[in-house]
Amino acid sequence: MKKIWLLSGIFLFLTACKSKQYVQHLAKAETAHIKLDTTATADAAIEAMISPYRTTLQREMSLPLGELATTLKKGKPNSNLGNWFADILEEAGRFIFQNKPIDFAFQNYGGLRLNAIDKGTIKVGDIYSLMPFDNTLCLMTIDRATLQQLLNLMAANGGWPISKPLSYTLQEEQAIDIQVNKMSIAERDSFHVLLPDYIANGGDDCFFLKAIPRHNSHLYIRDIVIEYLTKLQEQGISSPVDTTRRILVKK
Repeated sequence: MKKIWLLSGIFLFLTACKSKQYVQHLAKAETAHIKLDTTATADAAIEAMISPYRTTLQREMSLPLGELATTLKKGKPNSNLGNWFADILEEAGRFIFQNKPIDFAFQNYGGLRLNAIDKGTIKVGDIYSLMPFDNTLCLMTIDRATLQQLLNLMAANGGWPISKPLSYTLQEEQAIDIQVNKMSIAERDSFHVLLPDYIANGGDDCFFLKAIPRHNSHLYIRDIVIEYLTKLQEQGISSPVDTTRRILVKK
């Protein structure tokens, strides 16, 4: 996926250069009171430079990553898109951090930028649209009190995507009956959590996580997801979509 980023960077750089040239030209035109030609086209030389990269980038973004048997939709407190994404983070994270214990993974709700991915062929561009940010995957060990604080924050926001081993009940914007691998968290003192570095660094009001040590994979989450789906496709395996309700709502 590094090639895609190189192409993207070149495309943006060239586009920025082109925009800068237009700004300079417009400034001169205003100073000299020259009538502007609003039908002017892009400089042919610059367009010739950009075109091969644009074509290659479009081809890369169109690469298939497998088939989805059903449309994935984002929602709160549970959704098949949220389950699917968090489960991928957990499975991929277990491979990345091979010799380290992992309990579950989660993704902040606002970090997923698509409301749905249609059933059928899923492409590289879909994952870039879903996760456009340069977030990396981290592994952090937190104590029970911090886990409770984290899940209360999630509950107050209506629920975030969580992977299958974690479940809880949402009541009056609080997380209760919390279980990890079907065991009450009261039975354990610490938990090993996969999460985006954005959250580990205090984003989305998770300021209480900033001082906690973490292992940073230094791998972009979107690249991790693309690599995971690529490997499944190579093995002829469809990406599983779990519809289990991991967050129950108690009124």
